[in-house]
Amino acid sequence: VEALPLLRQREDLLILHVTGRYTGADYDAVGDTEQALRQLDLGNDTFSWYRRFDYMEDIQNAYGAADLVVCRGGAGTLTEVGVCGLPALIVPSPVAAEDHQAVNARELERLGAARVIYQQANWEDGQVSSRLDGERLAREVLDLCDDDERRGEMSRAAKAVPLKDSLDLILCELESLTGGYRPPPLNLEFPIRKEGLPANPNRLLRCVAQGVQEVGGIENMEARELAYLRYQADRMLVSQAWFEIPLGRRNVGVKLVGCLHYEEHLPLLLGILLDRHPVSRFQRLCGGDFQHGGLLRRNVIETGLLPLRATNEEVKEGLILALEDPYFEVRAAAARALGELFSPDEKIETALGKALRDSAPGVVVQAIRALGAIALDAPILDWLRPFYLHSNWQFRQEVARVLKQLVTREVLEVDRAVDQLEQILATSPFFRPEFPLNERLRELAALKPQEPEGR
Repeated sequence: VEALPLLRQREDLLILHVTGRYTGADYDAVGDTEQALRQLDLGNDTFSWYRRFDYMEDIQNAYGAADLVVCRGGAGTLTEVGVCGLPALIVPSPVAAEDHQAVNARELERLGAARVIYQQANWEDGQVSSRLDGERLAREVLDLCDDDERRGEMSRAAKAVPLKDSLDLILCELESLTGGYRPPPLNLEFPIRKEGLPANPNRLLRCVAQGVQEVGGIENMEARELAYLRYQADRMLVSQAWFEIPLGRRNVGVKLVGCLHYEEHLPLLLGILLDRHPVSRFQRLCGGDFQHGGLLRRNVIETGLLPLRATNEEVKEGLILALEDPYFEVRAAAARALGELFSPDEKIETALGKALRDSAPGVVVQAIRALGAIALDAPILDWLRPFYLHSNWQFRQEVARVLKQLVTREVLEVDRAVDQLEQILATSPFFRPEFPLNERLRELAALKPQEPEGR
C-alpha cells in the first residue's frame, strides 16, 4: 500500500491487489489494508488504476492480464507464475518455515525468472518488526515496468523452469475423477536447490563470517549474495522470544549487522541499546532487567557499532547515555567505543571524566584508556591523579599508558609526563619481577629530544 502514491504517477499502470483473508493477532489482511488506504487518502475514484480484492477465484484471468507479478515465495504461487511464464518480483516471507520462501525465490532469481526483494528489520515504537519499504518496492516495480527486454527474458526463463511430475499428477487426477473416487491433493513440487546455510543461528554466524573473510570483505561480495546474507540478519533480528534475546537469534542478528557492515540498521542498534522496556518479575529473577538484556546491549556496541565505525551525532549521544547503563559491561563497552571511534571532543571528555567514579573497575579502566585518546588538554591530570597511589594496579598501569599517549598526541610535554609518572606507585602486578611503570618511564625518556653534544 505504501508504494501506491509513487505507482499512481504512472498513467499506464493498472494494479490488481489481492490481499487474502488472513486474520491473526497482529495482522488483519483486509482490515489493515483498508485502514492503510484510508490514511493515504487516494480518493474515491481509484478503479481506473487500482483495484483491491480480498480473494480472487479466477486467478487465471489476472495472470492472463498481468505483465508483472509481485508475490510471496510459496511453492504453489511460484509454480503458477512459472507455468504462466510471468516475470515476478518476489518478496519472501521472513517467518516461513526453514526460510523455504527465500530458497524458492533465490532459485528462480538464479534461473533469471525473477527478482528478489527482501523485507528488513525495523525499530518502531520500542519493538523490532519486519517490513518492506514502500518506496523501495515502487522503485523496483517501475524499473521492471520500464524494461521490456528484461521482462521478456524473465518470462522466457520462467517458462523454461522444470516442473517435476506435473503431467503424471494431472493424469492421476483425471483417472481418479473418471473412476469415481476422490483423488489425492495435487502437489506440484517446485524445484529448489539446497542453499547450504546452517539453520543453527550461531553456526550461521560463523559460516557468514568465514564467507566474508574468504572473499576479502563485503566489498568483494556479489550483490545478490550480500543482500541475501543481510536478509538473514533481518530474520534473526525480528525474533521475539524473550529467552532468545540474550543468547539466541536476536543476539546473532546484531552480530551479523556488524559482520556484514549493515549500516542501514544503525537506528535499530541504538534503539536496542537504549531500550528501557521493563520485563516481568519472573524474567528479572532469571537475570533480565529490560526487554533487551545487558549482554545484548553490550554486544550492540562491541559487535555492532564498533565494526560499523559509525561516528555520527546519534551514535555519540547514544554511547554517552550508555555510560549510565545499569549493566557494567555495557558501560565499559561504551567507554571503549567513545575512545576508539571519536576524535577529541569536550562533551565526550566530560562524560568519560564522570565515568572515572564508576563503581565497576572494568568501566574505570576503559574510561582512563579512552581519555588518553580523547582528552584535549593537560587538566586531565587532575582527574588521573587520584589513581597514582590507588590499590588497584590496573588503574595505575592504565594511567601510565595514558601519560605516554598524551605525550605522543602533544597534549602533554615529556618532562611533565615523566614528573607525573614518577609519582605513581610502582609495583609488580605479576608473579615475576616485571615493573610496567619503569618500562613507561624508559619509553617516555626515549621520546624526549636529545640535546646537542657539547652543551
